Amino acid sequence: MVDLLHEMNHSEFEKALKSIPGLSELVNEFHKGQDQAVKLFLMEFALHGLAEFSMISKHYLTAGHQFKDLLSSMFTLSKDENDDDADEDEATRGRTR
Repeated sequence: MVDLLHEMNHSEFEKALKSIPGLSELVNEFHKGQDQAVKLFLMEFALHGLAEFSMISKHYLTAGHQFKDLLSSMFTLSKDENDDDADEDEATRGRTR
């Protein structure tokens, strides 16, 4: 998951994009001769393209975008979701006694 916010400075933006495995390599494979600013643009552009083809999810934030792996969110539950399931289990057990 990566959040690309409008108020990010250049180094934060670059660090966020480079933290995505394989994204730099993808852009370098097809655009070796480009300068760093163009490569960063192409990295973000690739994320938008992947989202359009439902390879990753894209969520609109108040101040930017969030890109996320679709499958990882299906297989991992947040702490709050786990707590809700535990509450339901306790309620169900209480009714069956």
